[in-house]
Amino acid sequence: MPIGRKEDIMKERVKLKHLLEGIWLGMTFLAPGLSMATVAMVLGIYEQLLDLVDNFFSSKWKETLKVLIPLGIGAIVAIIVSSQLITLAMEHFPTQTDFLFIGFVVGAIPLLLNTANAKTNFRQKHLILLGIVAILVASFRLFEIDQAEQAMGSLDMLSIVRLGITGALASTAMLLPGLSAALMLMLMGTYDMLIHSLSTFNLPVIIIVIIGAIIGLIVTSKGVKYLLKNHLDFTNAASIGMVVGSIIVIYPGFSWNVLEIVTSILTFSIGFIGVMLINRQKVMESAYETDENTPNK
Repeated sequence: MPIGRKEDIMKERVKLKHLLEGIWLGMTFLAPGLSMATVAMVLGIYEQLLDLVDNFFSSKWKETLKVLIPLGIGAIVAIIVSSQLITLAMEHFPTQTDFLFIGFVVGAIPLLLNTANAKTNFRQKHLILLGIVAILVASFRLFEIDQAEQAMGSLDMLSIVRLGITGALASTAMLLPGLSAALMLMLMGTYDMLIHSLSTFNLPVIIIVIIGAIIGLIVTSKGVKYLLKNHLDFTNAASIGMVVGSIIVIYPGFSWNVLEIVTSILTFSIGFIGVMLINRQKVMESAYETDENTPNK
């Protein structure tokens, strides 16, 4: 096979690889409890993503497009498809869907503790921070916003500001392992609004969130890298605290309908087992990398 043809095939395979990675990342964007950064770590592209974000806002931005374009296309397709599915699920099975999300969150906690090596690295000060953050996040339940009304409502100035802040927080969450972008949407009371806007292609809402996300990436990307490099344990403790507190935010309550209880337990189990499988994959890959890096005696 001619060398030029072989190089073209390799380039196409690389593009397809990035496209598939983008689909995986996009599928997690709207799932509370699933962290895009954690999934990126499982896929082995987390450090690459941080560098891409940094380089995109520098003189190297043209080079980053070769990776960001297929990644972005895959993520956008996955987000649009998942928004349609979540909209249907929330409309017909709201309680079961919430328990699916809680399953994601509860399943993510062991993954985060393992990633942070909490048994070894966490001291009393880290546990105190974790508890404080968990309580603060759980307290958002006291200020719960009627998201159903917001989903169908018009864009006033408060909604525009909230959506912009939501985009900024969601983009920051995408860079921090353990933090779910969808969780940020829920805490800001804009989750249903964005889901509805994506499924109905409400461009004004989508554009405001995208602008907020871009501003968030510009402002926080270097800060996230600094925190991960210099205050990793505190950052991990705060992230885990947010995840723990989000359980209270998502919890929909229970009716005494036996079928609803059984189906909610089933969807919770699906979410929990799904994240645990991701955890297992990450542990297996870490063990493989350790074996590869261990010199033969």
